[in-house]
Amino acid sequence: MGSLAEDLRRRLKQVLCDMEQAIVEMMARKASLAGRERRLSAELTQDRRLADKWLVRVAKALEVGDAELAHEASLHKDAYEKSAAGLKEEIHAARNSLLCLAGQIEVLKAKAVRGRRLLVTLTRKPGPASPEDCG
Repeated sequence: MGSLAEDLRRRLKQVLCDMEQAIVEMMARKASLAGRERRLSAELTQDRRLADKWLVRVAKALEVGDAELAHEASLHKDAYEKSAAGLKEEIHAARNSLLCLAGQIEVLKAKAVRGRRLLVTLTRKPGPASPEDCG
């Protein structure tokens, strides 16, 4: 019987170690995703700024009556706006991934806490019931 209890404790310890390792890896992934979101946000800001600059150039070209230059500037503006739209979608996806991963981390942490409590219970030596055990 003692062998079975020891085997359970050993297996539970291994599961807890695996859970802790998974939490560490998930936290690293979360940090990576957060960094990616920040980089994408910076790129989005830059693309929006550049689209605005090209819009000003379109207006200036039209002011002086240079339709060809206005068209060229408009193409650049459109390219930056298209890039900004794509970045906005990527940021949205990164945020959703972050939220999902954060939830998974919390669930795994809660399971690890329950596992550690179970390990403490399994590690206790049998003896007379204490008031804590009685409810």
